[in-house]
Amino acid sequence: MARSADWHRDGINGADIAGVVGLSTWASPYSVWAAKVGRLRRSPAPTAQPSTVLLAAAGGVIEQTTRQQVTLAARRVSRPGMDWCRAELAGHIHPRRRQAATDGGLTIRAVNQHGWPDGPAPAERCEAQWNMTAAGLDHWWYAIVFRDLHLETFRVEHDRGLEASLLGEACHFWQYVTDRIAPPIDDSEATRQALKTVHAHPAGDIVELDPADAHLVEQRRQAKATIKTATEHLGFVENRLRHAIGDATTVTVNGRPVLSYELHARRWLRPTDIARHEPALAARLSRTSIYRAFRSLD
Repeated sequence: MARSADWHRDGINGADIAGVVGLSTWASPYSVWAAKVGRLRRSPAPTAQPSTVLLAAAGGVIEQTTRQQVTLAARRVSRPGMDWCRAELAGHIHPRRRQAATDGGLTIRAVNQHGWPDGPAPAERCEAQWNMTAAGLDHWWYAIVFRDLHLETFRVEHDRGLEASLLGEACHFWQYVTDRIAPPIDDSEATRQALKTVHAHPAGDIVELDPADAHLVEQRRQAKATIKTATEHLGFVENRLRHAIGDATTVTVNGRPVLSYELHARRWLRPTDIARHEPALAARLSRTSIYRAFRSLD
């Protein structure tokens, strides 16, 4: 069995696929690509084994719900003939009578949410479908422990149309990995953070921009000017609102509440005070942040 880091790096698993297709809030095609080619040290999605109590509880709930047998054993699988299409299973759900039902897989996870009133989100459905594609299963179960520690289960059915779409996009993406050519850059925060990390150590060289990218310099200048103008206008508008509202806290238009202007308390540590009163503590807790920033030269 390959080491965990190698297994995650050398293929696309359920934790990657939402980023590959642009459905993830914490990953993007570029950040996933950078991790796969070794340019970004990215911790794989959480794979810590759930506690024995949670495993037993999830298995019991699913067995009671489905009348099927649950085998709780973590394992990794790959799609036959497509080794880079991979999945991790916390367990396997299979019928007590072969003719009675179809096989399924299981993911057990804790999330910092109160619930999924509409069921699994698109990113989780995408993950489940990819896992089914890799493992050759007919359905997938999520056993989710929510913020208030209650456990719920959700079933996702196999979708051949979605499977074909995911495989098409993943094959296209994996070619970028094989060729070590970055996918198109998008505007996501995940891509921004990945690029900052990948290029965190400048060499001091001078580079001539490709003619196809030369317009980006002017676009950046225009975007900065737009932000400055918008910020100034926002300040003007809010000052007029402050004057119009006075000491009131709620604003109505035609009798309908549209805006509130209330007091908010904020507490923070003042570094200068800590350094003056507890210099040793300040020195121990201080960190130097090094980053790169754009500066116009013309």
